[in-house]
Amino acid sequence: MIDLVGWYLAITLLGLAAWPILFFLLPELPDRGYTFSRAAGLLFTGYVYWLLGSLGFLANSVGGVIFSLLLVTGISLWAYRTHENDESLSRWIGSHISVVAVAETLFLLAFIGWAIFRAYNPDIAGTEKPMELTFLNGIRTSPKFPPQDPWLSGYAISYYYFGYVLIAILADITGTASSVAFNLGIAMIFALTLLGSYGIIYNLVVGWRSNRHAAQPDQLSASAFSSLVGPIFVGIIGNFAGFLEMLRAIKLPFIGQNFWSWIDLEDLVDPISVRLWPPDTWRFWWWWRASRVIRDRDIAGTAIGLQPIDEFPFFSFLLGDMHPHVLDLPFVLLALVLAFNALRQREPLTRHQLVLYTICFGALAFLNTWDLPIYLFILIGALSLHAIRQRQVFEIGDLGRPILTGLGILGAGIIAYLPWYISFRSQAGGILPNAIFATRLHQFTIMFGLFLIIILWFVISRGIRHSRHMNWSLAVILSISLLLILVLIVVVIGAAVLRLDPGVRAFVASSIDPSYVGRPDPEISSALPTLVREIVSYRLTHPLTPLILLFVIMITLAALLPRVPTAGEAGKAEINPTIGFAMLLILTGALLTLGPEFVYLRDVFGQRLNTVFKFYYGAWILWAVASAFAVHEIISKAKPIARGIFIVLLTLLMGGALVYPAFAIPAKANGFVETKELPTLDGIDYIRRSYPDDYNGIQWLHQNALPTQIVLEAVGAQYSYYGRVSMSTGLPTVIGWPGHERQWRGDTYAE
Repeated sequence: MIDLVGWYLAITLLGLAAWPILFFLLPELPDRGYTFSRAAGLLFTGYVYWLLGSLGFLANSVGGVIFSLLLVTGISLWAYRTHENDESLSRWIGSHISVVAVAETLFLLAFIGWAIFRAYNPDIAGTEKPMELTFLNGIRTSPKFPPQDPWLSGYAISYYYFGYVLIAILADITGTASSVAFNLGIAMIFALTLLGSYGIIYNLVVGWRSNRHAAQPDQLSASAFSSLVGPIFVGIIGNFAGFLEMLRAIKLPFIGQNFWSWIDLEDLVDPISVRLWPPDTWRFWWWWRASRVIRDRDIAGTAIGLQPIDEFPFFSFLLGDMHPHVLDLPFVLLALVLAFNALRQREPLTRHQLVLYTICFGALAFLNTWDLPIYLFILIGALSLHAIRQRQVFEIGDLGRPILTGLGILGAGIIAYLPWYISFRSQAGGILPNAIFATRLHQFTIMFGLFLIIILWFVISRGIRHSRHMNWSLAVILSISLLLILVLIVVVIGAAVLRLDPGVRAFVASSIDPSYVGRPDPEISSALPTLVREIVSYRLTHPLTPLILLFVIMITLAALLPRVPTAGEAGKAEINPTIGFAMLLILTGALLTLGPEFVYLRDVFGQRLNTVFKFYYGAWILWAVASAFAVHEIISKAKPIARGIFIVLLTLLMGGALVYPAFAIPAKANGFVETKELPTLDGIDYIRRSYPDDYNGIQWLHQNALPTQIVLEAVGAQYSYYGRVSMSTGLPTVIGWPGHERQWRGDTYAE
């Protein structure tokens, strides 16, 4: 309880230290950055602490953290004193008390609630939790930055580790043991994510309702409560896998085996006999299946071994892995609201704003490198929309300055985080074609069905109402060109790889016809023309997912790039910045989900599982935000009958999506049954219970070993109990999980 209170007070203090900076630098946000102040305060303090530590000016200590916080506070006070005549913070709070009250209540309930949940399944064991505690302890025990890698003695961490620095800061200033900080960190990121998703929807809704006039008090109050759909969509709902699991448990007589065979989700094909409640009796880790609903089969119909990962935020919080894509969530939402501010404000970004944008967008690469290009694209798109709004038509020149500004922020961000870039190594190795595996539409709908229905309703209704201003011809040309480019990439790279790599030829041949397994390469090479025709024929018979996505891309492009009116045509397109921003998020999400249909990034896995994982995860966030806003727009603008149909449909879809958290939470928390061991937030208490000698040795090392000393441990497989001492202490061992070191270091691993 003391640790919980300490963390709440610490993150609140960080938020108060940073809010004046956001308040005066983000004047076009209806909430003036209030809902993002905690995330920003943690980010600013972490950046100062890491940078000064990396340059040798600060020790990696509690004193260094306090100094960094004081520096951020000083900058905030300077910002406040410089702008205090513009508007008072206290006056703003008085006129926006509803959003402040809802935001504070949401954050507190989310933090306490998820800390309780973690206390009933706290063990840092299985999946990648040991790796994450290893990083956290390695950062906390290192005398300087870059931090030592506890699983490869003599080397620094080669990963995007900034998120662990931020958790270490909270652990240091509250004096929390890392094994407890791990679980409190998950609860904190959950609360910050819900708060940020609430904040972005509040800003979008109020900005939309007050586009022409200042928002009225009743609008602010209504928006403060209706914006709660944001955290529900982003961080609480699941995909429809939970609903299917429930249907399977109910065993409805009119749903036969053919239906489950068509759905084709592993573990949901064979008959089962379970009770509906409690859900933890359904199947061991049944909730895991929600992260594997895209099931790739080759042309021969065989399910491949390494299936795509399709996590979504609630699954991540349920699983409890403190991975970079989870630690990054509050900060990608911060990046989104910064992009929205750039779109809304009349003038170009000021020098002080550019510094803010550089620190926040530059951090994305250090937090989770995959996210930087996604949100930089959105920022450039928002700046382009800002230019388009000035003349209410699109011209190619509108892209020039936004692209230069985005590239400038990118370059400045690289310089701002240069000490990390110098030490970072990656497993990424270019682009490979996805010629064989097509995502079936019904499985895509299981993943994104709620958002997809809302988005289609939103874009189609906008297309009908504003058709005369939309640039349909340009949108069709761009959409078809995009498809042709993707197909050309597949053809060119695929042909080159087939000719140069016998292993790829053998894999492709066996994927089309199992009889090719073991045949000599000359025989396979002679059959290449036939094999290529089989691939083309197969892909042409599975076009639905790409076609739906291209349809969404076409409509959003037509709306975002309004045409020049013809002679004698009255009026130009008036682009509401909030509508435009929502369309931009929908477009980006569609591009992210379309990409893995044709290409994937080469890594150690050799399949598209990681590309689908990271691209779908980003698409979930963007589509969740856009859908949460679209709900407000549709209900406000639709005619009574259409509004009634939409509300009924929305209720059914949300009910299906909420089945997953409703059943998965008690299943994962063992029904919240108290035992001698639970609840506890100590993630290594299981070692004390099951391996008391190990635990005593770990405690002895905590008290007696120097951070520079090395522990010799046996080397074992990844996802195992091996590496437990270095994990629990942060003291480096010669090598921990070799498979993960290979992933982190890519081609340099052999060295």
